[in-house]
Amino acid sequence: FNVDPPMTAEDMNRWNDRFRWGQAAVNEDGNPRLRMEVNLDAGGVSQANFIDTLDMWERVLGDFLVHIDW
Repeated sequence: FNVDPPMTAEDMNRWNDRFRWGQAAVNEDGNPRLRMEVNLDAGGVSQANFIDTLDMWERVLGDFLVHIDW
């Protein structure tokens, strides 16, 4: 995300302290980013689990957009 004014590591740490899913960081330009680890090893996941994971990502991303005032 390109934001103005730039965000800080402290802004991202507030997110990381508050939310379990989705790890936030900021790049050298002050632009935030968000990632969420997903385990697809050991033969994959069921369709229901995959759909649930996508739903969770959508919720996490929505909360993050609010956090960064996007």
